[in-house]
Amino acid sequence: NCGISRAVISRGGEILQLTSEHRPNRPDEKQRVENGGGRVDESTNTVDEFLPTSRAFGSYLYKQYVIAEPEVTAVGRDPRDEFLILATAG
Repeated sequence: NCGISRAVISRGGEILQLTSEHRPNRPDEKQRVENGGGRVDESTNTVDEFLPTSRAFGSYLYKQYVIAEPEVTAVGRDPRDEFLILATAG
């Protein structure tokens, strides 16, 4: 995933979160943004008081610190898998 998106799977009646969102308040994302020259506003939880995500496709003005590199998770299929939900805020 990249940005504010989420993947969850129902396996045997339990929901498993497969991804985590790229939010500016996540410690590793905050450090990466700041190391790239960006600023994380903790009161609004945004990058440069504008972007609510620390990773995104097409954010040309912020490309020095808002990267488009996704985090990839591989999960094997299981006979107990019931459904998969992929969702995004954008």
